[in-house]
Amino acid sequence: MKKILLISALGLIPAVAFIGNTYAQQSSVRTLLVKGANYLLFPQADTATIGSANLSAAGASSVNVKASRNFDKTFKGAINVSWAGIVDGFSASFTQNENFNRAYFDKKGNLTYTITYYDGKKLPHDIRAIVKSTYYDCDIPFVEEIHTADKIVYLVHLQDEKTWKKVKVCDGQMELIEDLDKN
Repeated sequence: MKKILLISALGLIPAVAFIGNTYAQQSSVRTLLVKGANYLLFPQADTATIGSANLSAAGASSVNVKASRNFDKTFKGAINVSWAGIVDGFSASFTQNENFNRAYFDKKGNLTYTITYYDGKKLPHDIRAIVKSTYYDCDIPFVEEIHTADKIVYLVHLQDEKTWKKVKVCDGQMELIEDLDKN
């Protein structure tokens, strides 16, 4: 009986290794699927668990302690947290309130800005009114909400039958920043 269990266990090790290796080779880019369209959102860092936080394998030992503490204080309830080292400091990718988020910290660990990605149906009514007053025939598949120290900027992605558009809404003013034909 012991031999059967030992042989079974040894047979599972290569299978588990193969499955883990297959998972690790998945695409390094995530997309948001909304209404049948693919939208490129953000790169997905490989992660390794260290303590209670998920840290990028490349930057696990170099994440600033102050950034980690600031993150924990600011983003209570965040799940699926992964860290990455960037040129100017660190970024944390995470889920909170069913939205994907990115928080950016400088090299000293201070929060510089955050980006929240969410479905267009969650867009605040006043921002929706500004956008729909001009682009009433367009659907809003998703939104990027950017918080800096003194401003909130909305990048609203729009689409109709022929075009994709991106508008920036800040301080009650709207600006078209991208207009692409689907053809």
